[in-house]
Amino acid sequence: MKKILHLYPEINITCGISKSIYSIVTNTNEIYENYVFCLGGGGIDKFRRAGINIIVLLLNKRGSFQTIRIFFTLFYFIRQHNIEVIHSHHRYFDFIAFVISKLISVKTITSVHSKVYGKKIFSYKADRLIACSNSIKEHLVKYFNINQERIRVIYNFVDPEEAMVSIERSALRKGLGIDDQSFIIGFIGRFSFREKGVDILLESFKRLSFANNHVILILIGDGEDLKFIIDFIKKNNLKALVLPSKENIFDYFNIIDIVILPSRVDPFPLVMLESGMMKKAFIGSDVDGIKEFIVNGKDGLIFPKENEESLLENTTFLINNPDLRNKFGEALFTKVMSNFTIKKIIPLYKQTYQQLIEDHR
Repeated sequence: MKKILHLYPEINITCGISKSIYSIVTNTNEIYENYVFCLGGGGIDKFRRAGINIIVLLLNKRGSFQTIRIFFTLFYFIRQHNIEVIHSHHRYFDFIAFVISKLISVKTITSVHSKVYGKKIFSYKADRLIACSNSIKEHLVKYFNINQERIRVIYNFVDPEEAMVSIERSALRKGLGIDDQSFIIGFIGRFSFREKGVDILLESFKRLSFANNHVILILIGDGEDLKFIIDFIKKNNLKALVLPSKENIFDYFNIIDIVILPSRVDPFPLVMLESGMMKKAFIGSDVDGIKEFIVNGKDGLIFPKENEESLLENTTFLINNPDLRNKFGEALFTKVMSNFTIKKIIPLYKQTYQQLIEDHR
């Protein structure tokens, strides 16, 4: 059985990349022996419960000493276990895998999940690159001058079997102190102003609240701007809840009426696909993979990034048009289930691994 080693800094419960790694590993283990290497994270137990071979080195990746230790740990592990393919899911590991491939006979793949800049000479050296959207492929070609033949677009995906609701809608609302008449807007993801534009959502919601006191905002996740979000909500006395990341996020999708993703940059967000899988109306900014996926006015609404006025208008419009919310949710569900599930995407990974292994012979 061929052996594949996946590399990612932190495995976390609600992290989209961690979810992708989990799905890839658990759905290819009948033909590949998969290993996962990480430097920590809150999702490690989930991987272990699934019987995944996960190796944890509790180190911060910053600093030369730490990088040297990570390099030699991986070098000896790969040589000892006869790993044939290293699949990096982060640029940091891409270069380490590249150097190891010059010392050991091993093929390398890097999945590119985000737009990054700088360090061109050290970036994206793998034999094959997997871009999670066409916007990422275009970025790799234009900014890093990567030959298109090295890049394959494989979109992010969802597992319909994970969309389980374990708590009754009314019971969860009651547990959160929300009555059945309240309208819920939801944000799920990293609390980042720079990338996810949560500040735009907060400003828009503040204005929305003036005329819609029955609307509640729920933000679920974690990130560098958590404290600012909490302070903003308190300062403006907003009807909003800030909740930590949830392992079964679909219980919370079930109580949300509109999912909003006001990103400043977003290659191909998993929450967008999960919204479709749960038949939720979706509003997103016109960036990267969001505008690549959502057809404005057909399966969701798109607003110009940074434009809180437009976001306010779109949100108000959907609040006042329940039939359209249902129409968008159904259309998004059909799109996701037709082309962006494990059944459709995992075979593309298997094909990519096999081609790389065969080229290696």
